[in-house]
Amino acid sequence: VIREALANATMHRSYHVNSPVQIIRYSNRIEVLNPGYSLKPVADLGTPGSRLRNPTIAAVLHDLHWAETKGSGIRVMRRLSTQAGLPPPEFSSAREQNEFKAT
Repeated sequence: VIREALANATMHRSYHVNSPVQIIRYSNRIEVLNPGYSLKPVADLGTPGSRLRNPTIAAVLHDLHWAETKGSGIRVMRRLSTQAGLPPPEFSSAREQNEFKAT
C-alpha cells in the first residue's frame, strides 16, 4: 500500500512547485502529501482511467513495474488494504493549497 502511494505521489505530483513529497508517520496512520491537487475529482478516484500530469515519469514507473498506466493505483491501494486487514485509505485534494493527501 505504501509503495503504491509513493508511486502515485511521484507520478501525479506537480513539479512546478518546489516542495517535496512528504511522508508523515503517526502512531495510527501514514500520510503522504504531495504538491499538486488531483486532476480527477476525489469522488472519481479509483475509477478506470488516469489524467497524467507527468507522462514521462508515468512511463518510467510503468517500465519499472511500479505502475500500470491505467489509473489503477487507488484501486490497488484499496484492495491491498482490505487484504491486510487495514482500514481503507482516505484521499483528499485541495486545489487552493495545491496539495493531495493519501492517508
